[in-house]
Amino acid sequence: MNPRIESDLEKALRSLRNQGISVNEENIPPDGRVFFLSPMEIALTGHQILKLKEDGKLDSQGIKNFALKEGELLERDVEAAVRRVAPEELRTWTAAKVCEFINLEFCRVHSVRPLTDALNRLNIQYKRV
Repeated sequence: MNPRIESDLEKALRSLRNQGISVNEENIPPDGRVFFLSPMEIALTGHQILKLKEDGKLDSQGIKNFALKEGELLERDVEAAVRRVAPEELRTWTAAKVCEFINLEFCRVHSVRPLTDALNRLNIQYKRV
């Protein structure tokens, strides 16, 4: 990440903490840096946090709305991918491979962790590592 973006992200994270939102960072391959926001129990990438800040929605309600819309979009993308990939092939793919396919196929920036949750919620068979 370039220094200006890193600085903007640090300011956004500080803003979240000032609002009483706990921020914990983890490095989760292949997504990279992921920020877990409590008490909302929502995980966002730095890119998503910066987008919310840019849109003036970096508060608890804006984050909840964003997560709800992203979850709905993710489930639609998973269902569309299932229609495009034969079930026997999909069973050989890991969640990371499904995520990569969806991101490339539909020009998205989904992360593996929420995609895995969506696959499980929708009872889609995939290769668990």
